[in-house]
Amino acid sequence: MTDKNSGGKRTLRQNIQQFKDYYLGGTLAVLAVAALIIYMVSRFLAPEEKADLTVAIFDTDLSEDARKEMEEAVREAAGLPQDAVIAIDSSYVSSNTNEYTRLSLLSSNGQVDAVIAGREAFAELAGFGYFKDLSRFLPKDMQSEYAGQIAAFAYESEAVAEDAQQNGELASGEYPFGLSLEGSALWASMTAASSVKPDGPIIGVILESANDDHVLGLLRALMK
Repeated sequence: MTDKNSGGKRTLRQNIQQFKDYYLGGTLAVLAVAALIIYMVSRFLAPEEKADLTVAIFDTDLSEDARKEMEEAVREAAGLPQDAVIAIDSSYVSSNTNEYTRLSLLSSNGQVDAVIAGREAFAELAGFGYFKDLSRFLPKDMQSEYAGQIAAFAYESEAVAEDAQQNGELASGEYPFGLSLEGSALWASMTAASSVKPDGPIIGVILESANDDHVLGLLRALMK
């Protein structure tokens, strides 16, 4: 038998066996990592059926009946037809930092319109600038009606205050990013049987959301 370092001519079978012995394991490992990366990216960004409204909910166990209750209430409040797609994703977990990355990717891709989270998790998201300033977003009548539920949160900007304002950005400070759901009849009904639900639930509107009318319908449904 010819030694692998002797320079003798190898058969095809010997070459295949050498590849299996020395290279196949590494090649499979690289392919596995590449497949995982492709799967993760496609999971985050692959086009799905375009929803008329998408809501991300943190730390909440919602039944299918609760989702349907919310969908129907939003359709009615927003004047949407029965075939309108209301996507409610309650799989977000605030203790998993990967969930913030997922939310960031989907939000920047226009795939999330609003977020519901407990006060602590919401404050962390607000600090990164995820939400619209409700004093600019809400119509005056809704600002007046919901004045007691509007919640302010701190935002830290790396931009100089004057530069931020000139570029239409928020400077560091506290802003009305959320509405408290503690008095919401719909939220109370939806989560009555939930084994897990957040303390001090707050809803905010994602900065990149362009579905203003539908989001306002969502807020009206939840603030009753």
